[in-house]
Amino acid sequence: MTASLMPQNAGDSAHQSFVHPYKKLDKPICDKVYIKFCRINFNKVYLQVLDNPEKLKDRDMYQTKTELLEEIQRRFPQLGRGQKKVAQYVLTHTEEVAFLTAAQLGKHVGVSEATVVRFASLIGYEGFPDFQRHIQNMLRRNISAITRLEKRAEEQSTHGSKSILRAVLEADQTNLILFASDTSEASFEQAVSMICRAREIYICGLRSSYALAFFLWFSLRYFLPKVRLIRPGIGDLPEQLEFADKEDVFIGISTKRYSKATVEIAQALKKHAVPIIGIVDNIMSPLTPLADIQFTVRSDVSSFIESEVVPMSLINALVTAVALQQKAKPVEAIGRLENTFDELGIYAM
Repeated sequence: MTASLMPQNAGDSAHQSFVHPYKKLDKPICDKVYIKFCRINFNKVYLQVLDNPEKLKDRDMYQTKTELLEEIQRRFPQLGRGQKKVAQYVLTHTEEVAFLTAAQLGKHVGVSEATVVRFASLIGYEGFPDFQRHIQNMLRRNISAITRLEKRAEEQSTHGSKSILRAVLEADQTNLILFASDTSEASFEQAVSMICRAREIYICGLRSSYALAFFLWFSLRYFLPKVRLIRPGIGDLPEQLEFADKEDVFIGISTKRYSKATVEIAQALKKHAVPIIGIVDNIMSPLTPLADIQFTVRSDVSSFIESEVVPMSLINALVTAVALQQKAKPVEAIGRLENTFDELGIYAM
């Protein structure tokens, strides 16, 4: 033990508490014992002992989601019956597990919370929170454009004979099928109803999500009288949001790398009880805890840009459903617009 860990005046320690800030030693003091941290309190030294050195070793091994899942598959035969249920759920719902408590995960798969905790320990973690933090960190690392581009280059070198065009189209097709199977019709109908009932509709999507937000705003204007596209660029956000309340609805579109301004706008509107519809690409999105209804639109295409096929399909569906609920209004509105287009000579043909 180093001198810096000792109280300066041991005689006064009954009136003092000195806690060393979880100093990581992570080095063996004998063949089988590792020290995780030291704490000195009232003349006593407390050591947290890690009795399985492999935990430290394994925990640093999994740098990617793929590595972690491969390790779970490798250890699968040695797991108990309940732990195998947990493992299967983690393998197929990795991103969801990043936000579930051990009790919630246990309920999902029909095992006890203790079984979930034991599973995390058996694959090399100190407990379920440690396992969960590691998954969250891995998912965050996968966000950057550089990471995605490197992944695409690696896949192309491995499967060089496969057409990039075909690979991207197949990935988009798969994402659409998965989105259709994962999305509740009830949630979709509820979102359409919220949009149709709203006094005003606020839409925001920035950077790569701006094109989606603009298209949604542009399309809804045909059928609904008050649709606002929030543009924070000139510093007048307070004026744009001044009268928003529970009678309105906010549609936030946020895909990685998740614009900070979109989240801050959602947070501000949430304080005024404005219902929020979130369109995100991942449950890790900062919009997730703010949304009353959320659509997770998959964009898993190995490229340095995100695929917008699924969110665009969702927006098409929302606009179509809103138009059908408005009945005669869309026909009248489009008729008036067509007359205006002709008068102004907007189109070449």
